[in-house]
Amino acid sequence: MGNLSVRIQVFSFFVHFIVMDIDQTQKEEALRKVKELMAEGERQRAQVRLSRQVEEFERGNGSVLLQDEFVRNVSQVIVDASRDGSDGRAETFLEKLDQHACGEDGKIRERAVMTLSFCLALFPLSVEK
Repeated sequence: MGNLSVRIQVFSFFVHFIVMDIDQTQKEEALRKVKELMAEGERQRAQVRLSRQVEEFERGNGSVLLQDEFVRNVSQVIVDASRDGSDGRAETFLEKLDQHACGEDGKIRERAVMTLSFCLALFPLSVEK
């Protein structure tokens, strides 16, 4: 629904931009506003995609590891879950990544290891003396 409203707003700015005889400053402002609306729409779509990918991964679908967007962002999802204390959700993610890192599919295994390495970069390691 929000995506539709963004598209309507963008369309309305384009119509205003084309139909109205406005000066250069107003055109630049309208163009800036259109770019902001489009960027916000893309951020919303990216968040929805990541949410879907996270749900798929939680259901056991390791193929989402083949998607760059998921691999780049899931480590932050895991960190956030560990900070929130989300009923062991972070541990579940890490266990699933561990399973895929030891799995038979070489490409998924590689991507799981890469994702685990991103996680390690976000989690400080405590060294016992």
